[in-house]
Amino acid sequence: MPQLSETIDRKFTEVLNVNDWLIDTDTGWEPINDIKQTIEYEIWHLKLVTGQYIDCADDHIVFRNDYSEVFVKDLLVGDLILTKQGPAAVKSCKSIGKQDHMYDLGIESKNHRFYSNDILSHNTTTAAGYLLWYAMFIPDSTILIAAHKYTGAQEIMQRLRYAYELCPDIIRCGVTSYNKQSIEFDNGSRIVAQTTTETTGRGMSLSLLYCLDGDTSMVRIRNKKTLIEEDISLTNLYQRLSPLTKIIT
Repeated sequence: MPQLSETIDRKFTEVLNVNDWLIDTDTGWEPINDIKQTIEYEIWHLKLVTGQYIDCADDHIVFRNDYSEVFVKDLLVGDLILTKQGPAAVKSCKSIGKQDHMYDLGIESKNHRFYSNDILSHNTTTAAGYLLWYAMFIPDSTILIAAHKYTGAQEIMQRLRYAYELCPDIIRCGVTSYNKQSIEFDNGSRIVAQTTTETTGRGMSLSLLYCLDGDTSMVRIRNKKTLIEEDISLTNLYQRLSPLTKIIT
């Protein structure tokens, strides 16, 4: 296997299946597939002039007024980001100097967006896992990750590489090329990351196209069977589901 190009520090301590819950998003109620607990990360506090706020990891993704993605750590005072009530300006955004576990939701939707404390947020981890599975178990596939900004595509590729490195040898497909922009597997599949332009993906015979956290913020969920809705923090949602089926520990 080629030499790994970089060290990646993301790690999930546990992943729980979720079957009966929906989450409030900008496209309506969407199914939750799983919730993951991470190792401890430095907490960033993002506050808006409207009073809304979230405590999250530095690479938690929110959306600018034009729906382009931005990491919380890259926000500046005055930047407009999307909330359930419309665009709102950033009042402050900084690390609070503490660390804690984060919680990452797997959303079954096209865009993987959801409201966290009424701030529109993005999840990429589940998508990364699915893309990796697709490439390793469906030979001769070409998967394209396209993002408005290349940093967004890089983030998914980084998570893909980390997930690949955690795979048991018995299921891990061999690779012939392993870098920041692409991964090529010995089964003939490949994953490529590009920015979105008029020539993105040109000349490729695509099998799958993907176009573009955990935190302790509040989300609104709905029980699929009872239709009962409630506001709950990701921490409490994780704790409630902990006795259920665990995927990894």
